[in-house]
Amino acid sequence: RVNIFLFLSKLNLKDKFALINRQFLMQNNTGSLKLSSLPNFRDLCTADKSDGARLKRGLLYRSANPDRISGRDSRRLEAIGIRTVIDLRAPHEVKIRPGRLGSAERINLPLDFQGKTREKLTPILRQKEYRDEVTKISEWLYNEITDAAVPVFRAIAEKILKEDSLPMLVHCQVGKDRTGIVSALLHLVAGSSREAIISDFMRSNDELLPFFRKMLLWQRIRHLGFFPHEAVLFAVQVRHNNIEAVLDRVGGKYGGVEGYLAAGGFDISRFNELRHKISGD
Repeated sequence: RVNIFLFLSKLNLKDKFALINRQFLMQNNTGSLKLSSLPNFRDLCTADKSDGARLKRGLLYRSANPDRISGRDSRRLEAIGIRTVIDLRAPHEVKIRPGRLGSAERINLPLDFQGKTREKLTPILRQKEYRDEVTKISEWLYNEITDAAVPVFRAIAEKILKEDSLPMLVHCQVGKDRTGIVSALLHLVAGSSREAIISDFMRSNDELLPFFRKMLLWQRIRHLGFFPHEAVLFAVQVRHNNIEAVLDRVGGKYGGVEGYLAAGGFDISRFNELRHKISGD
């Protein structure tokens, strides 16, 4: 048995504080921890695992860009003990709004789809009948991101296997599309059910739609009503067909998450080690 008092005596004051706070947050459900200045923040492990989620609590988190996090929320996040931050934004996004998050190691693994998305969607959003076309484009976009993320996810998996890499926070700009896909892949590695993956993905609407509604209302006022706010609101929502497309892509094109990792050059002999490290098994 480990002598906890001997262990604590060897830690400096800062590390003791972080360890005690992390244990407190884990025991009091980090899945429900709300950070008002960090949108879409949550633990990938749900509080209730009855939906088939298999990830361990307190290891993997997701959020929007933490560049505007308050000092109070930054301290609360530091108490969780985040050691690695995976930033999925493109270099030009990072340059405009660089993220900041204490002493955690920041790794930029870009998935640059901002230009493509605007190019495809902008002409559609001012049309009267936009819903079907926006749905098709978003499904296409998710398939494109899933394919482009193959080497990115390999790098994330390899980082997870390294000592002292966890807890880890994954984010992009808003924390719903690119982050949603990587989160789904992590769930697949852990062996979570399809229902649990979809449930986590769809939570982004609950977290972000109130913010989007306020922002788009201001844009409508600013443009004297000549702004397609309803079409834009429809476009920025996440939908079941988005995540269904990702899961079908991984299963159909790659034969599952093991094949997906192998396609990126991951040493598949270490897959069980990876699963054990992040799952509740």
